[in-house]
Amino acid sequence: MISTLPAPCFPYRGFARVVRLVLLLGMAGGMMSACVTTNVRSLKVSGSDYNSYLAREYQALAGMEQEGGDRDLSTHFARKAFAAAKAKPVARDIVDPNIIPVSLTPDLDQAAMALDEALSIMRGIGNDNALAVAQVSFDCWVAQSAMRQDVLSVIATLPCRDQFRNAMQSLSGDVDQAAVRTAVYFDTNSIVINEQARIVLMDLAMAMRHRPHWTLDLSGVTDTSGRKKANPSLSMRRAIAVRNALAQMGIDPDRIAVENEEHADTLLGDNDTETGDHSENRRVDIVATPSFGFTG
Repeated sequence: MISTLPAPCFPYRGFARVVRLVLLLGMAGGMMSACVTTNVRSLKVSGSDYNSYLAREYQALAGMEQEGGDRDLSTHFARKAFAAAKAKPVARDIVDPNIIPVSLTPDLDQAAMALDEALSIMRGIGNDNALAVAQVSFDCWVAQSAMRQDVLSVIATLPCRDQFRNAMQSLSGDVDQAAVRTAVYFDTNSIVINEQARIVLMDLAMAMRHRPHWTLDLSGVTDTSGRKKANPSLSMRRAIAVRNALAQMGIDPDRIAVENEEHADTLLGDNDTETGDHSENRRVDIVATPSFGFTG
């Protein structure tokens, strides 16, 4: 990754004297901001890592704000572009309720939570380009929202918001690499959640409460020790029992899918073991997967 750093605005010997003068006149801040904004157009970035994508996206956003006449926002995003180009950490912008109209903060807060979740688990294992677009379009959404003081002008925030939604949705194609898998086990011919299974589910429920953008997929498996006709139904009932237990622990049932629930007469797992210990096959497999299809 190669980056071009901001060049001095006054590349001649009298630069220090000029700076002292504009400081006395109270003009330095504006002039230096203009320098940063101007120089961001010459920023050269190569590479396909997250920071490279981030630098290019912030560079484009800074240019857009400059064309729109907002020097402060252009400078803000230009500085983020330079920081990303130098591989420095660049955090998303904060949703400040003192600046953003109260009618706009709920959607932004939800989006911030989804973005933070994506950033924490998807960097380097998924679509870094989409992740960078999501962060920068979120910052654009925040910035645009801060300038909207009435409901009618909210429409001006829609392009940034929609770009954020699209980027988050595209990340859902990479979630298999971030999925977490576990299982709970049952006694023969039983759908009762035993103590060991309950401990596993309680830990899972706690984790899910802190990960509101994750969903669960359950699939039941039976052994061959019971009646063959009862086994498919038993595997389904066990999966449903797990879903019900998680719902009682505070997890929205809409976040939990039971595989083949509409085909309860279908055996959900293969079991070729006719003899020996069948306990490994008396289980419900659980796959927890992040879902970034933001719809707020």
